[in-house]
Amino acid sequence: LIARLINKKVITFVGTMGRYNNPSVLVRAAKIVNSRVSNPDDYIFVIAGTGMTYEGVKSEALGINNIILPGWLNASQMAAVLRLSSIGIIPCTETRDVFSNKAFTYLSAGLPLISSVEGELKGLIQSKQLGYNFSPENEEELATLIINLAGNQPLLSIMASNAKQLFDEEFDAN
Repeated sequence: LIARLINKKVITFVGTMGRYNNPSVLVRAAKIVNSRVSNPDDYIFVIAGTGMTYEGVKSEALGINNIILPGWLNASQMAAVLRLSSIGIIPCTETRDVFSNKAFTYLSAGLPLISSVEGELKGLIQSKQLGYNFSPENEEELATLIINLAGNQPLLSIMASNAKQLFDEEFDAN
């Protein structure tokens, strides 16, 4: 797994797949990204975890070579994947005003976010330039945001730095 991620644009979801966090929107967005970019092999989509929608996500991803579904990752495996990731995805399936635990995971790794969550997290993403927000279940919008962010290394670096700084200053328990 790790060898496939080196020197790639790695778009990552880690977590439980269920009613509120269903990464099937990321699978649909990956198909769109692959059809729009000149070299789809530069993009790797890691969808890690299990849950009640896992089998559906796995079925949707069949035949898409740049989607990796490693299943559940332990803490060290997740840390290794996040170190090589470019963007963390929070694919909430409906408009919800929550501060997703996934945000803390991605921010601690210094990852820009692309999120469909409303409320405080959405405001932080906008005000602190941590990434982008998209409408729930909107794969077209998600694909466009992935292409725009992953394809702009200076902006990606700024947002990654902002994410790590925010985590260190506001959320790190130490």
